[in-house]
Amino acid sequence: MSITATEPSLRQRVRTVVLPHLRFLEPDTPLSTDDQLAELGLDSLASINLLFDLETEFDTQISDDLITDNSFTTLGEIEKTMKEALG
Repeated sequence: MSITATEPSLRQRVRTVVLPHLRFLEPDTPLSTDDQLAELGLDSLASINLLFDLETEFDTQISDDLITDNSFTTLGEIEKTMKEALG
């Protein structure tokens, strides 16, 4: 999948999918690529739902081989996982 100049960046798309899963993040609070998502409300169940939402958004399946203990710890780690999943 290639992204053209008029399409949102990978980071923007990932951020849009992730934000609804962060129940402790206040509206309009900035989210950096290294903020710990567990501290913002991303628990194990939310991580599974996030995985499904990412697969839907990017029309891909994320291989079990790409999922590690760190895959959903930060926005940066999710971006890295998605780059690998998209090839």
